[in-house]
Amino acid sequence: MDVPGNEATNKAAKESAIVTDDPSRPVSLAPALSCVNRLIQDMPIEHPRTALVYKKINQAKDKTGSKSRKDAVFLPLIRSGHFLSFKAYQHLLNATVDQA
Repeated sequence: MDVPGNEATNKAAKESAIVTDDPSRPVSLAPALSCVNRLIQDMPIEHPRTALVYKKINQAKDKTGSKSRKDAVFLPLIRSGHFLSFKAYQHLLNATVDQA
């Protein structure tokens, strides 16, 4: 719930599940992903700081710079401020944690 694109994904899945007289053909992953990426777009970022940070990001450069899955996950966490080592984020999760 409240996940960007989730409603569109559910609608598309329901529409594709409708039975027709036309026999279905197998579809490879690449064309399916292309279709999904073309039809389902992320909502614009509303939080000003997050929008500013992501406005400056070159995703193609990030993909070539990320050496592992761990790095690819680590980068957005740092940028968004949702990294567990940040005291401010720990404080958001648990008000008893000091932000200093």
